[in-house]
Amino acid sequence: MDIKAYKMDGLGNDFVIIDQRTKNIEFSKKQIIKICDRNFIGCDQLIIIKKNRELDAGLEFYNSDGSTSGACGNGTRCVAYLLSKENNNKEITVWTASGIIRANILKDNLVKTQIGVPKTKWNEIPISENKNTKNLGIKIVDENNNEHIGGTAINVGNPHVIFFVKSIDNFNIKKVGPAIENNKLFPEKCNVTIAEVIN
Repeated sequence: MDIKAYKMDGLGNDFVIIDQRTKNIEFSKKQIIKICDRNFIGCDQLIIIKKNRELDAGLEFYNSDGSTSGACGNGTRCVAYLLSKENNNKEITVWTASGIIRANILKDNLVKTQIGVPKTKWNEIPISENKNTKNLGIKIVDENNNEHIGGTAINVGNPHVIFFVKSIDNFNIKKVGPAIENNKLFPEKCNVTIAEVIN
């Protein structure tokens, strides 16, 4: 079976995008994992474009482990760019499980999304216990074996945890990220960001 797919990236996230507005194909969890596998096509997320009667499209997001995600700002920007090329529309509105997202095409290869108000309550993110979401008290260790305690949790369509550190150069996100992403505190997993405030 031939399936038309697009491979796109936005700000370090890459996606396989499949348009199902005219032909619906159900993918099993196993097939989604295979599509996302870096030894096959490979991507952070699989995005399915669905027909929507009221908006430009509906979007479904799948993580590389086959689980669903409510939305992704970078992925939405990629899809909005594709849709804008079809009808030359500079404003694209899509449905996601996390709510309606509007995108504006500012110029070629530059798309802005309005992701709405971030959720900050523990049960909306969600995390598995009632904790202070501004400081989860999670320990991460840098490449010099220095400990940093923190972690700010928010949901902007899917769960995120951000660690504000003195120097991001001291951290290896490929080591730190998977341990936090799979922490039992995050029942839906999470995106992990290490940030340094410059000024």
